[in-house]
Amino acid sequence: MKLYIYFLIMLQVFCGRLVAQSNFVVFDKTNSPFPSNSPGCIVQDKDGSYWITFTSGWFEGSYLGGGLARFDGVNWQIYTKENSPLPTDRIIAIAIDSLGRKWITTINGLVKFDGVNWTIYNTQNSPLMENSIWNVSVERDTIIWVCSWTTGFYRFDGLNWVKYNTSNSPLRSDKTNLVVIDKDGIKWFGADYSPLYNFDGTNWRIHGKYPFAPGPGGFANPDVRSLVIDKNNVKWLTGPGYWGGGIPRWYAIAKFIDTTWTIYDSIKIGFQHYSNYFGIAIDNNNIKWITDWKNGLIRYNDTTFYLFNQTNSPIRNTTAIITDKFNNKVFTAELNQQSSTGEYLVGVVFYNENGVVLTSIKESHPQPENFFLSQNYPNPFNSETKIDFSIPHPSRVKIELFNVLGQKLFDVLDEEKSPGTYSTLISGEKLPSGIYLIKMRAGDNSSIKKLTLLK
Repeated sequence: MKLYIYFLIMLQVFCGRLVAQSNFVVFDKTNSPFPSNSPGCIVQDKDGSYWITFTSGWFEGSYLGGGLARFDGVNWQIYTKENSPLPTDRIIAIAIDSLGRKWITTINGLVKFDGVNWTIYNTQNSPLMENSIWNVSVERDTIIWVCSWTTGFYRFDGLNWVKYNTSNSPLRSDKTNLVVIDKDGIKWFGADYSPLYNFDGTNWRIHGKYPFAPGPGGFANPDVRSLVIDKNNVKWLTGPGYWGGGIPRWYAIAKFIDTTWTIYDSIKIGFQHYSNYFGIAIDNNNIKWITDWKNGLIRYNDTTFYLFNQTNSPIRNTTAIITDKFNNKVFTAELNQQSSTGEYLVGVVFYNENGVVLTSIKESHPQPENFFLSQNYPNPFNSETKIDFSIPHPSRVKIELFNVLGQKLFDVLDEEKSPGTYSTLISGEKLPSGIYLIKMRAGDNSSIKKLTLLK
Protein backbone atom coordinates (compact mmCIF):
# COMPACT_ATOMS: atom_id res chain seq x y z
CA MET A 1 0.00 0.00 0.00
CA LYS A 2 1.37 3.36 -0.94
CA LEU A 3 1.67 5.57 2.11
CA TYR A 4 0.68 9.16 1.47
CA ILE A 5 2.34 11.36 4.02
CA TYR A 6 1.28 14.91 4.53
CA PHE A 7 3.82 17.37 5.78
CA LEU A 8 3.41 20.92 6.94
CA ILE A 9 6.57 22.99 6.91
CA MET A 10 6.09 25.94 9.22
CA LEU A 11 6.83 29.35 7.71
CA GLN A 12 9.98 31.08 8.86
CA VAL A 13 7.97 33.81 10.52
CA PHE A 14 6.13 31.17 12.55
CA CYS A 15 9.36 29.38 13.43
CA GLY A 16 10.68 32.73 14.56
CA ARG A 17 7.76 33.00 16.95
CA LEU A 18 8.70 29.60 18.39
CA VAL A 19 12.31 30.61 18.80
CA ALA A 20 11.11 33.75 20.58
CA GLN A 21 9.57 31.38 23.11
CA SER A 22 5.96 32.51 23.40
CA ASN A 23 4.14 31.33 26.51
CA PHE A 24 1.38 29.82 24.34
CA VAL A 25 1.84 28.13 20.96
CA VAL A 26 -1.32 26.86 19.29
CA PHE A 27 -1.81 24.36 16.47
CA ASP A 28 -5.21 23.89 14.86
CA LYS A 29 -6.78 23.27 11.46
CA THR A 30 -5.83 26.75 10.25
CA ASN A 31 -2.07 26.18 10.52
CA SER A 32 -1.69 22.39 10.66
CA PRO A 33 -2.94 19.39 8.64
CA PHE A 34 -5.25 18.07 11.35
CA PRO A 35 -7.35 15.18 10.01
CA SER A 36 -10.32 16.45 12.05
CA ASN A 37 -11.28 19.14 14.55
CA SER A 38 -11.21 16.58 17.38
CA PRO A 39 -7.70 15.98 18.78
CA GLY A 40 -7.60 13.70 21.81
CA CYS A 41 -4.76 11.88 23.53
CA ILE A 42 -1.15 13.15 23.35
CA VAL A 43 2.12 11.31 24.08
CA GLN A 44 5.77 12.11 23.42
CA ASP A 45 8.23 9.47 22.20
CA LYS A 46 11.88 9.16 23.22
CA ASP A 47 12.96 11.08 20.10
CA GLY A 48 10.85 14.05 21.17
CA SER A 49 8.06 13.67 18.61
CA TYR A 50 4.44 14.07 19.68
CA TRP A 51 1.78 11.53 18.75
CA ILE A 52 -1.80 12.81 18.78
CA THR A 53 -5.01 10.88 18.30
CA PHE A 54 -8.00 12.30 16.44
CA THR A 55 -11.55 11.06 16.37
CA SER A 56 -14.19 11.81 13.76
CA GLY A 57 -16.71 14.62 13.63
CA TRP A 58 -18.39 17.34 11.61
CA PHE A 59 -16.53 20.55 10.83
CA GLU A 60 -17.53 23.39 8.51
CA GLY A 61 -20.28 21.25 7.01
CA SER A 62 -18.06 18.24 6.26
CA TYR A 63 -17.64 14.95 8.07
CA LEU A 64 -13.96 14.40 8.93
CA GLY A 65 -12.81 10.91 9.78
CA GLY A 66 -9.97 11.51 12.23
CA GLY A 67 -6.71 9.54 12.41
CA LEU A 68 -3.28 9.63 14.04
CA ALA A 69 -0.70 12.42 13.80
CA ARG A 70 3.04 12.55 14.46
CA PHE A 71 4.57 16.00 14.99
CA ASP A 72 8.34 16.45 15.35
CA GLY A 73 8.21 20.17 16.10
CA VAL A 74 8.09 21.29 12.46
CA ASN A 75 6.75 18.48 10.27
CA TRP A 76 3.43 16.67 10.52
CA GLN A 77 2.82 13.09 9.39
CA ILE A 78 -0.80 11.92 9.26
CA TYR A 79 -1.98 8.30 9.33
CA THR A 80 -5.55 7.39 8.39
CA LYS A 81 -7.33 4.22 7.31
CA GLU A 82 -6.88 5.44 3.73
CA ASN A 83 -3.07 5.52 3.81
CA SER A 84 -2.24 2.94 6.48
CA PRO A 85 -3.57 -0.36 7.88
CA LEU A 86 -5.45 1.46 10.65
CA PRO A 87 -8.85 -0.28 10.91
CA THR A 88 -10.71 2.98 11.53
CA ASP A 89 -10.13 6.73 11.74
CA ARG A 90 -11.78 6.93 15.16
CA ILE A 91 -8.61 6.81 17.27
CA ILE A 92 -9.00 7.20 21.03
CA ALA A 93 -5.71 6.81 22.93
CA ILE A 94 -2.06 5.87 22.49
CA ALA A 95 0.87 4.66 24.62
CA ILE A 96 4.49 3.91 23.71
CA ASP A 97 6.56 1.04 25.13
CA SER A 98 10.33 0.87 25.72
CA LEU A 99 10.90 -0.56 22.24
CA GLY A 100 9.27 2.51 20.70
CA ARG A 101 6.18 0.60 19.60
CA LYS A 102 2.96 2.58 19.52
CA TRP A 103 -0.11 0.93 21.06
CA ILE A 104 -3.20 2.61 19.65
CA THR A 105 -6.77 2.18 20.86
CA THR A 106 -9.66 2.45 18.43
CA ILE A 107 -13.32 1.53 18.14
CA ASN A 108 -12.21 -1.40 15.95
CA GLY A 109 -9.56 -2.98 18.14
CA LEU A 110 -6.08 -2.46 19.57
CA VAL A 111 -3.30 -1.58 17.10
CA LYS A 112 0.46 -2.05 17.48
CA PHE A 113 2.76 -0.01 15.20
CA ASP A 114 6.54 -0.53 15.34
CA GLY A 115 7.34 2.13 12.75
CA VAL A 116 7.08 -0.32 9.85
CA ASN A 117 4.59 -3.05 10.65
CA TRP A 118 1.01 -2.76 11.87
CA THR A 119 -0.67 -5.47 13.98
CA ILE A 120 -4.36 -5.37 14.86
CA TYR A 121 -5.83 -7.22 17.85
CA ASN A 122 -9.59 -7.66 17.93
CA THR A 123 -12.32 -10.13 18.83
CA GLN A 124 -11.44 -12.29 15.82
CA ASN A 125 -7.80 -13.01 16.71
CA SER A 126 -7.48 -12.40 20.46
CA PRO A 127 -9.41 -12.95 23.73
CA LEU A 128 -10.73 -9.38 23.58
CA MET A 129 -14.49 -9.52 24.15
CA GLU A 130 -15.16 -6.28 22.27
CA ASN A 131 -13.42 -4.07 19.73
CA SER A 132 -14.09 -0.73 21.42
CA ILE A 133 -10.88 -0.03 23.35
CA TRP A 134 -10.82 3.05 25.56
CA ASN A 135 -7.28 3.30 26.94
CA VAL A 136 -3.89 1.54 27.10
CA SER A 137 -0.92 1.61 29.51
CA VAL A 138 2.57 0.09 29.54
CA GLU A 139 4.10 -1.80 32.48
CA ARG A 140 7.77 -2.81 32.77
CA ASP A 141 8.86 -2.16 29.21
CA THR A 142 6.48 -4.30 27.18
CA ILE A 143 3.51 -5.51 29.26
CA ILE A 144 0.35 -3.87 28.00
CA TRP A 145 -2.78 -3.08 30.02
CA VAL A 146 -5.89 -2.56 27.93
CA CYS A 147 -9.01 -0.71 29.11
CA SER A 148 -12.09 -1.82 27.19
CA TRP A 149 -15.33 0.06 26.84
CA THR A 150 -17.59 -2.38 28.72
CA THR A 151 -15.82 -5.74 29.29
CA GLY A 152 -13.11 -4.96 31.84
CA PHE A 153 -9.32 -4.78 31.87
CA TYR A 154 -6.88 -6.97 29.90
CA ARG A 155 -3.19 -7.71 30.50
CA PHE A 156 -1.13 -8.66 27.42
CA ASP A 157 2.56 -9.64 27.52
CA GLY A 158 2.93 -10.08 23.77
CA LEU A 159 1.82 -13.70 23.86
CA ASN A 160 -0.68 -14.28 26.64
CA TRP A 161 -3.83 -12.40 27.61
CA VAL A 162 -5.35 -12.22 31.09
CA LYS A 163 -8.76 -10.65 31.66
CA TYR A 164 -9.86 -8.90 34.87
CA ASN A 165 -13.50 -7.93 35.26
CA THR A 166 -16.44 -8.11 37.64
CA SER A 167 -16.86 -11.85 37.07
CA ASN A 168 -13.38 -12.92 38.24
CA SER A 169 -12.16 -10.12 40.55
CA PRO A 170 -13.45 -7.68 43.20
CA LEU A 171 -13.84 -4.96 40.55
CA ARG A 172 -17.27 -3.32 40.62
CA SER A 173 -17.38 -2.00 37.07
CA ASP A 174 -16.36 -3.21 33.61
CA LYS A 175 -16.58 0.31 32.14
CA THR A 176 -12.88 0.94 32.46
CA ASN A 177 -10.94 4.20 32.27
CA LEU A 178 -7.31 3.71 33.28
CA VAL A 179 -4.49 1.59 34.66
CA VAL A 180 -1.57 3.42 36.29
CA ILE A 181 1.51 1.56 37.50
CA ASP A 182 3.40 3.04 40.46
CA LYS A 183 7.13 2.82 41.21
CA ASP A 184 6.61 -0.43 43.17
CA GLY A 185 4.83 -2.10 40.26
CA ILE A 186 1.40 -1.89 41.88
CA LYS A 187 -1.43 -1.39 39.42
CA TRP A 188 -4.11 1.23 40.13
CA PHE A 189 -7.46 0.80 38.38
CA GLY A 190 -10.04 3.47 37.60
CA ALA A 191 -13.48 2.89 36.10
CA ASP A 192 -16.94 4.42 35.84
CA TYR A 193 -19.31 3.76 38.76
CA SER A 194 -16.44 2.38 40.81
CA PRO A 195 -14.12 3.24 43.68
CA LEU A 196 -10.35 3.14 43.28
CA TYR A 197 -8.65 -0.28 43.35
CA ASN A 198 -5.06 -1.44 43.35
CA PHE A 199 -3.57 -4.85 42.58
CA ASP A 200 -0.09 -6.18 43.39
CA GLY A 201 -0.42 -9.25 41.19
CA THR A 202 -1.96 -11.33 43.98
CA ASN A 203 -4.12 -9.18 46.24
CA TRP A 204 -6.72 -6.52 45.50
CA ARG A 205 -7.39 -3.51 47.72
CA ILE A 206 -10.24 -1.03 47.61
CA HIS A 207 -9.53 2.54 48.68
CA GLY A 208 -12.53 4.26 50.20
CA LYS A 209 -16.17 3.50 49.54
CA TYR A 210 -15.83 6.09 46.83
CA PRO A 211 -12.76 8.10 45.95
CA PHE A 212 -14.25 11.39 47.15
CA ALA A 213 -16.00 12.52 50.33
CA PRO A 214 -19.68 11.53 50.14
CA GLY A 215 -22.56 13.93 50.35
CA PRO A 216 -26.17 12.89 50.96
CA GLY A 217 -26.60 9.59 49.13
CA GLY A 218 -22.99 9.54 47.96
CA PHE A 219 -21.86 10.51 44.49
CA ALA A 220 -24.24 10.81 41.60
CA ASN A 221 -21.65 9.19 39.30
CA PRO A 222 -18.57 7.92 41.18
CA ASP A 223 -16.13 7.66 38.28
CA VAL A 224 -12.34 7.64 38.50
CA ARG A 225 -11.51 9.53 35.31
CA SER A 226 -7.81 10.29 35.67
CA LEU A 227 -4.94 9.38 38.01
CA VAL A 228 -1.33 10.55 38.25
CA ILE A 229 1.32 9.98 40.92
CA ASP A 230 3.64 12.81 41.95
CA LYS A 231 7.31 12.63 42.99
CA ASN A 232 6.25 12.13 46.64
CA ASN A 233 4.14 9.08 45.68
CA VAL A 234 0.92 11.03 46.28
CA LYS A 235 -2.00 9.97 44.09
CA TRP A 236 -4.03 12.69 42.41
CA LEU A 237 -7.41 11.84 40.89
CA THR A 238 -10.28 13.48 39.09
CA GLY A 239 -13.87 12.36 38.97
CA PRO A 240 -17.44 13.39 39.75
CA GLY A 241 -18.26 14.99 43.08
CA TYR A 242 -21.44 15.15 45.09
CA TRP A 243 -24.26 17.23 46.53
CA GLY A 244 -23.38 18.95 49.78
CA GLY A 245 -25.34 21.52 51.76
CA GLY A 246 -27.90 21.67 48.99
CA ILE A 247 -25.22 22.80 46.53
CA PRO A 248 -24.18 20.70 43.51
CA ARG A 249 -20.42 20.41 43.98
CA TRP A 250 -20.27 17.78 41.28
CA TYR A 251 -16.87 17.11 39.74
CA ALA A 252 -13.91 17.10 42.09
CA ILE A 253 -10.16 16.69 42.39
CA ALA A 254 -8.82 14.39 45.09
CA LYS A 255 -5.45 13.79 46.76
CA PHE A 256 -4.84 10.36 48.25
CA ILE A 257 -2.01 9.52 50.71
CA ASP A 258 -2.06 6.06 52.32
CA THR A 259 -5.61 6.06 53.73
CA THR A 260 -6.23 9.82 53.81
CA TRP A 261 -8.32 11.60 51.19
CA THR A 262 -8.30 15.36 50.59
CA ILE A 263 -11.12 16.63 48.38
CA TYR A 264 -10.93 19.77 46.24
CA ASP A 265 -14.44 20.27 44.91
CA SER A 266 -15.67 23.15 42.78
CA ILE A 267 -16.68 25.19 45.83
CA LYS A 268 -13.30 24.82 47.53
CA ILE A 269 -11.39 25.55 44.32
CA GLY A 270 -13.44 28.69 43.81
CA PHE A 271 -14.54 28.24 40.21
CA GLN A 272 -18.01 27.83 38.78
CA HIS A 273 -19.60 24.58 39.92
CA TYR A 274 -20.65 21.73 37.64
CA SER A 275 -17.16 21.60 36.20
CA ASN A 276 -15.67 18.44 34.74
CA TYR A 277 -12.08 17.93 35.82
CA PHE A 278 -10.80 15.24 33.51
CA GLY A 279 -7.02 15.12 32.92
CA ILE A 280 -4.10 15.73 35.29
CA ALA A 281 -0.39 16.17 34.63
CA ILE A 282 2.46 17.05 36.99
CA ASP A 283 5.38 19.12 35.76
CA ASN A 284 9.06 19.14 36.70
CA ASN A 285 8.34 21.49 39.62
CA ASN A 286 5.63 19.18 41.05
CA ILE A 287 2.93 21.65 39.99
CA LYS A 288 -0.40 20.05 39.12
CA TRP A 289 -2.20 20.93 35.91
CA ILE A 290 -5.87 19.93 35.67
CA THR A 291 -7.99 20.14 32.55
CA ASP A 292 -11.52 21.48 32.92
CA TRP A 293 -14.21 20.96 30.30
CA LYS A 294 -16.14 24.03 31.44
CA ASN A 295 -13.71 26.65 32.69
CA GLY A 296 -10.25 26.26 31.11
CA LEU A 297 -6.97 24.97 32.54
CA ILE A 298 -6.23 24.88 36.28
CA ARG A 299 -2.79 25.31 37.84
CA TYR A 300 -2.27 24.18 41.46
CA ASN A 301 1.02 24.65 43.32
CA ASP A 302 -0.19 22.90 46.52
CA THR A 303 -1.28 26.28 47.89
CA THR A 304 -3.22 28.25 45.29
CA PHE A 305 -5.48 27.40 42.37
CA TYR A 306 -5.10 29.56 39.26
CA LEU A 307 -7.35 29.43 36.21
CA PHE A 308 -6.38 29.98 32.58
CA ASN A 309 -9.47 30.75 30.51
CA GLN A 310 -10.61 32.86 27.57
CA THR A 311 -9.88 36.11 29.44
CA ASN A 312 -6.15 35.46 29.89
CA SER A 313 -5.26 32.78 27.34
CA PRO A 314 -6.24 31.43 23.88
CA ILE A 315 -8.42 28.67 25.42
CA ARG A 316 -12.03 28.16 26.47
CA ASN A 317 -11.86 24.64 27.94
CA THR A 318 -9.44 21.71 28.00
CA THR A 319 -9.38 17.90 27.99
CA ALA A 320 -6.21 15.77 27.72
CA ILE A 321 -2.83 17.00 29.00
CA ILE A 322 0.80 15.88 29.34
CA THR A 323 4.05 17.56 30.33
CA ASP A 324 6.93 16.99 27.93
CA LYS A 325 10.71 16.78 28.32
CA PHE A 326 10.99 20.58 27.98
CA ASN A 327 8.44 21.08 30.81
CA ASN A 328 5.92 22.36 28.27
CA LYS A 329 2.34 21.69 29.22
CA VAL A 330 0.78 20.15 26.09
CA PHE A 331 -2.99 19.83 26.00
CA THR A 332 -6.06 19.72 23.79
CA ALA A 333 -8.38 22.69 24.11
CA GLU A 334 -11.36 24.41 22.59
CA LEU A 335 -9.97 27.75 21.43
CA ASN A 336 -11.31 31.28 21.43
CA GLN A 337 -10.95 31.28 17.63
CA GLN A 338 -13.94 30.35 15.48
CA SER A 339 -14.11 28.83 12.02
CA SER A 340 -15.79 30.46 9.03
CA THR A 341 -19.02 28.66 9.96
CA GLY A 342 -18.94 29.80 13.58
CA GLU A 343 -17.63 26.59 15.14
CA TYR A 344 -14.94 26.89 17.77
CA LEU A 345 -11.62 25.43 16.70
CA VAL A 346 -10.13 22.69 18.84
CA GLY A 347 -6.35 22.76 19.00
CA VAL A 348 -3.23 21.30 20.50
CA VAL A 349 -1.75 23.95 22.79
CA PHE A 350 1.77 24.22 24.18
CA TYR A 351 2.19 26.35 27.31
CA ASN A 352 5.36 27.13 29.24
CA GLU A 353 5.64 29.91 31.79
CA ASN A 354 9.31 30.29 30.79
CA GLY A 355 8.61 30.22 27.06
CA VAL A 356 7.66 27.24 24.92
CA VAL A 357 10.59 25.17 23.68
CA LEU A 358 9.62 23.47 20.47
CA THR A 359 12.03 22.27 17.80
CA SER A 360 12.52 19.36 15.45
CA ILE A 361 16.29 19.69 15.53
CA LYS A 362 17.64 16.51 17.06
CA GLU A 363 20.31 16.65 19.72
CA SER A 364 23.72 16.34 18.06
CA HIS A 365 25.07 12.81 18.01
CA PRO A 366 28.74 12.47 16.99
CA GLN A 367 29.52 9.95 14.27
CA PRO A 368 30.54 6.70 15.96
CA GLU A 369 34.25 5.95 15.96
CA ASN A 370 33.94 2.19 16.45
CA PHE A 371 31.90 -0.79 15.36
CA PHE A 372 29.49 -1.77 18.15
CA LEU A 373 26.64 -4.23 18.78
CA SER A 374 24.66 -3.78 22.00
CA GLN A 375 23.10 -6.46 24.15
CA ASN A 376 19.45 -6.85 23.30
CA TYR A 377 16.80 -5.34 25.58
CA PRO A 378 14.72 -6.53 27.24
CA ASN A 379 16.64 -9.74 27.90
CA PRO A 380 15.12 -12.24 28.57
CA PHE A 381 12.22 -11.38 26.26
CA ASN A 382 8.97 -13.09 25.32
CA SER A 383 7.78 -11.58 22.04
CA GLU A 384 10.05 -8.86 20.67
CA THR A 385 13.40 -7.45 21.68
CA LYS A 386 15.57 -4.62 20.44
CA ILE A 387 19.28 -4.24 19.64
CA ASP A 388 21.30 -1.11 18.90
CA PHE A 389 24.37 -1.05 16.69
CA SER A 390 26.87 1.49 15.39
CA ILE A 391 29.12 1.59 12.34
CA PRO A 392 31.86 4.20 11.74
CA HIS A 393 32.01 3.76 7.94
CA PRO A 394 29.53 3.05 5.12
CA SER A 395 28.99 -0.71 5.17
CA ARG A 396 26.68 -3.51 4.24
CA VAL A 397 25.25 -4.60 7.59
CA LYS A 398 24.08 -8.17 8.03
CA ILE A 399 22.45 -9.36 11.25
CA GLU A 400 21.52 -13.05 11.53
CA LEU A 401 19.81 -15.16 14.18
CA PHE A 402 21.13 -18.65 15.04
CA ASN A 403 20.13 -21.40 17.44
CA VAL A 404 22.65 -22.84 19.93
CA LEU A 405 23.61 -25.53 17.38
CA GLY A 406 24.84 -22.83 15.05
CA GLN A 407 22.00 -23.27 12.58
CA LYS A 408 20.91 -20.06 10.92
CA LEU A 409 17.22 -19.31 11.45
CA PHE A 410 16.71 -16.06 9.55
CA ASP A 411 18.17 -12.69 8.61
CA VAL A 412 17.20 -9.85 10.91
CA LEU A 413 18.78 -7.20 8.67
CA ASP A 414 20.74 -7.17 5.42
CA GLU A 415 21.24 -3.74 3.88
CA GLU A 416 23.64 -0.90 3.16
CA LYS A 417 24.00 1.64 5.97
CA SER A 418 25.66 5.02 6.31
CA PRO A 419 27.84 5.76 9.36
CA GLY A 420 25.66 6.12 12.43
CA THR A 421 23.81 4.42 15.26
CA TYR A 422 20.73 2.32 14.54
CA SER A 423 18.14 0.11 16.24
CA THR A 424 16.26 -2.94 15.01
CA LEU A 425 13.62 -5.28 16.42
CA ILE A 426 13.88 -9.06 16.62
CA SER A 427 10.66 -11.06 16.76
CA GLY A 428 10.42 -14.25 18.80
CA GLU A 429 6.74 -14.89 18.16
CA LYS A 430 7.40 -17.96 15.97
CA LEU A 431 10.28 -19.32 18.05
CA PRO A 432 10.22 -21.67 21.06
CA SER A 433 11.74 -20.68 24.39
CA GLY A 434 15.49 -21.07 24.50
CA ILE A 435 18.92 -19.54 23.96
CA TYR A 436 19.70 -17.88 20.63
CA LEU A 437 22.69 -16.12 19.11
CA ILE A 438 22.62 -12.90 17.15
CA LYS A 439 25.55 -12.21 14.81
CA MET A 440 26.29 -8.90 13.17
CA ARG A 441 28.78 -8.32 10.36
CA ALA A 442 29.79 -4.99 8.81
CA GLY A 443 32.90 -4.87 6.62
CA ASP A 444 35.68 -6.75 8.41
CA ASN A 445 33.99 -6.47 11.80
CA SER A 446 31.68 -8.94 13.49
CA SER A 447 30.11 -9.45 16.91
CA ILE A 448 27.91 -12.07 18.58
CA LYS A 449 25.43 -11.66 21.44
CA LYS A 450 23.38 -14.26 23.34
CA LEU A 451 19.60 -13.82 23.61
CA THR A 452 17.20 -15.59 25.95
CA LEU A 453 13.61 -16.15 24.88
CA LEU A 454 11.12 -17.06 27.64
CA LYS A 455 7.47 -17.83 26.94
